[in-house]
Amino acid sequence: MKKQHVILVGIILVGACLLWWLTRNKPTPATESPDNAPVEGEQQMQPPQPRGPAAVQRQDNQQAPRTRNQTPAAPDMNEAQKILDAQEAHRKELEQQWNAQWSTPISFYGKVVDENEAPVAGASVSFEWADKEGESQTSTTVSDGLGLFSLTGIQGKSLSVRVSREGYSLTRSNQMTFLYADMTGRGTFTPDAANPVLFHMRKRGPGADLITSQYGVKDYLGVSAPLDGTSVQVDLLERKTGQGEMKISQTKPAYENWKQATEWAFHMEIPGGGFVECNDEFPFEAPETGYKPAVAFNFQAGETNWMTNLSKDYYIKFGNPARYGRLHLETSIMMSGARFTYAINPDGSRYLEPK
Repeated sequence: MKKQHVILVGIILVGACLLWWLTRNKPTPATESPDNAPVEGEQQMQPPQPRGPAAVQRQDNQQAPRTRNQTPAAPDMNEAQKILDAQEAHRKELEQQWNAQWSTPISFYGKVVDENEAPVAGASVSFEWADKEGESQTSTTVSDGLGLFSLTGIQGKSLSVRVSREGYSLTRSNQMTFLYADMTGRGTFTPDAANPVLFHMRKRGPGADLITSQYGVKDYLGVSAPLDGTSVQVDLLERKTGQGEMKISQTKPAYENWKQATEWAFHMEIPGGGFVECNDEFPFEAPETGYKPAVAFNFQAGETNWMTNLSKDYYIKFGNPARYGRLHLETSIMMSGARFTYAINPDGSRYLEPK
């Protein structure tokens, strides 16, 4: 009897130990939370991570943990529409500004005067402007007894004004175009009836029979010269070279090398006469004195006077008895010579206005 009890107690103890061992080693499920819920298809159990340098290397090479698959956000149609609306509003604003410019009211007040500031009556005045459709529009009038004229009641962006009068020459200093509206912010013209725009004219004299450089369809005399500084004589009265009152010489590179050249020169000379530089708007009266027998131009690359094109105006005096004229010079580093446009009074008078 005692033996059976011992066996029964032993069985109970073994079963209790086995149950305790199984309960102790049973894996405990991880508690899930909405933020850390496992991604579908992933393993919930990760193998133990090794320790030491190998573990550090493995962790450095691991990719960032994946997150849940998310549906790409749909484009914000409201924001796209706002951009389109802003662009359309800007386009309409520019269109309105453009139309407004071409619809700017135009008024103009002018006055024609001569070289002595006296009014010029009966001057013909022509106006030209463009309407907002881009069509050219014109109008004409004449200056009154006080030299005054005006234009009102039109619309546009700018206005061109031309003045003429038989027996008069219009000076080059006159402004001809007037801007009334501009999107770039440039200054625009403001009309003022109390201060009309002045148009200066010069009354022509009787004029003289002048010898000019005009020959056929050309209004200038073209002269070629060696590029090594050898001089050439020019006969202005006969419009030819080989002999004459003026000498020219030049030092220039060959045409194909002019872009690489660093220097060039051009000289003119009138023995017994000379040149006076002219800046007069109406060069119709040559000076009696002050003539220099020669003018020389020497250009060096890098110097402040360096240029590749030369254009100058002079009064000239030559011969015995003396004759007077005016001369315009044009030459350049790439030209084989020069062009001379001139007018000479053969009678010895200093009066140079043409008939």
